[in-house]
Amino acid sequence: MGGHALIRVLVVAESARDRGAVRRLVWPEQDITVAGEAANSVEALEQVNLHPFNIAVVKLAPAEREALDLVKKLRLDFPEIGVVALEEPDRPDTVAAALRSGAFRCLASGLTGGQLVSTIRDGARDSVGRHRPLAPEKAVA
Repeated sequence: MGGHALIRVLVVAESARDRGAVRRLVWPEQDITVAGEAANSVEALEQVNLHPFNIAVVKLAPAEREALDLVKKLRLDFPEIGVVALEEPDRPDTVAAALRSGAFRCLASGLTGGQLVSTIRDGARDSVGRHRPLAPEKAVA
């Protein structure tokens, strides 16, 4: 890894298949790890309260309103986490809403690994210096 910090990613998608697809796209990268997964905003907020993340990749569909609310909450309460939203390419209204809610970028679902990896690295670079004190790691029973 050559002295570079590991980029910790939280993947939020209702479908385990979608979460697995993101995991597979970033798996070959030595500087990026999927450090957490969540199926909804409640699980995502539990994760970010317990563990440090640099990036949250949030799939907007099918729970679009909940996902947009999560993007907004992450940007307000966890500014150190860059948010990348994933949306269907034929939904420009939702893409605009995600960016207004605070997403760093909104990418089309079905993107290539290179596109996602590049965006994650850009978001991690931009989040440097926006850190909050992290809660201590809690043991899982």
